[in-house]
Amino acid sequence: MINMFSIMNILFPIFFILIFGIIIFRIIKGIGEWNSNNKQPILNVDAEVIAKRTNISRHRHNKGRHVHTSTTYYITFQVQSEDRMEFVVPSKE
Repeated sequence: MINMFSIMNILFPIFFILIFGIIIFRIIKGIGEWNSNNKQPILNVDAEVIAKRTNISRHRHNKGRHVHTSTTYYITFQVQSEDRMEFVVPSKE
């Protein structure tokens, strides 16, 4: 019969290394994406605001006793080529 402690002595370091590796991979991938985005050219074009919308989310916690509500604001712009882009904006914008 295999000793349960010997299995844990093998599996625990493997899981620890796996989780640590995933975290490091995500950090490196995020830095690479950030760097790539910062190297992109900035284009200044005239745009028109064509739509504004909100999305209200409700989240229930503790079997519905605590309700948290959050609002996300969106603005849709249209450029001269008639392409549309929607962005999330802060509530004060």
